[in-house]
Amino acid sequence: MEGTFAPPADQLWSSILPRLDDYRHDHYYRYPARTEDGWKGLLRDRLGAAAADPETELFFSDDKQGQALVALRTRSWDEQHFGFRIGTIELMFGEGSQAACRDCLMRVLEFCGEQQLRFVSARVSGDQLDAVHALEDLGFRYIENIIWPVADCRKERASTEELGVRLLDDEQLERIASIAEINQYQRGHYHCDPKFAPRIVDSLYARWVRTAHQQKKPILVVEHEGGPAGYFVLDLPADLSASLGYRYGGMRSLGLQAASRGKGLGRRLFRGAVAWLRDQGCDYVDSGYATKNHLSARLHQGANFNSVYEEVTMHWWLR
Repeated sequence: MEGTFAPPADQLWSSILPRLDDYRHDHYYRYPARTEDGWKGLLRDRLGAAAADPETELFFSDDKQGQALVALRTRSWDEQHFGFRIGTIELMFGEGSQAACRDCLMRVLEFCGEQQLRFVSARVSGDQLDAVHALEDLGFRYIENIIWPVADCRKERASTEELGVRLLDDEQLERIASIAEINQYQRGHYHCDPKFAPRIVDSLYARWVRTAHQQKKPILVVEHEGGPAGYFVLDLPADLSASLGYRYGGMRSLGLQAASRGKGLGRRLFRGAVAWLRDQGCDYVDSGYATKNHLSARLHQGANFNSVYEEVTMHWWLR
């Protein structure tokens, strides 16, 4: 994409930096950090990465009352899976003006029409009502809220051996992909949108597992009756650790086969993920769950996770 909608990244950063002292809506603002205002450095790095990404376009609005900076990602990976072009909106910065947010988002949607996208999802801070209301004004429909919690993984005392988890063996990948496709949580934002075929959404989770394996992300498994019964895709985000000063791990995607539920395996897998990240030298781990997923909420609460960020997911269809 051509960068025709926003100034270069260094100019954008210079423009929003004076407003960050009173800004409270960034995803990483409340994450534990050794580095004072480390979230600002992470925002700067995310902005630079977005500007350099050929599948991301930046949009910027500035008026007397406020500013808005939006990143629109259109991944070829998503188009290959769904068979049509889709986009993902992230409001990287928005402060002081619903009009600025609305103007910026209007230009995003005009661009989506020109590029023949069929669908756009948006995720913004649940406390950023200027952005939420601007999305509503433009026809976006509410889908779900996501809680992002953080835990000190050094407090987990059990070993991975005690908890019965280990890294995935390569030859078990397709077994784990099958568990992901058949046994995934059925109320995620794609499943909740009736315009997506459930079969295509189910297969998305299997593809996520295969992609994570190709990218050499750690995948933990828990076994039952001689074979893998569940998995957890993990992450070691170097940029987050570098900016905040603590080493972070991430818990990204969990699945447990239906026949193995009710036996404590999910809790063992959950705690095992925290323990494995601790063993890699992580200080903290972050995760995410939908507010309507009460089982996941209980798992997080039981492992002493504390909420640090809430985001709203909304959907928009062009045709």
